[in-house]
Amino acid sequence: MTIEEAIHQELSEMDEFLRGLQELDGARVQGLAGLAIYAKAFYKGALQRSKEEGMAIGEAMEQEMKHMREFFFKVDQRYYSELKGRVPEPIKELVGWIGKYGGK
Repeated sequence: MTIEEAIHQELSEMDEFLRGLQELDGARVQGLAGLAIYAKAFYKGALQRSKEEGMAIGEAMEQEMKHMREFFFKVDQRYYSELKGRVPEPIKELVGWIGKYGGK
């Protein structure tokens, strides 16, 4: 099994895991669901990066992790440094900015 095949299998298992978690409740369950969603985004981004940029999956995973950290930092910085307390609807503005930025 290739790394890419293993990732696709993992993504499928995460979907099953998330469906199962929908039947449960609680803060810890929400945390697990959040981690699974984050992991799915990471794996999908790495697969896409590998395909589009023609790089090995290991390198794509490293690049995707770096990109995600930078993106989360930019979102946080945008909200706290530029929007919160400065505009009437900071969350709405932030979501609009994320849509324009792409979050890819």
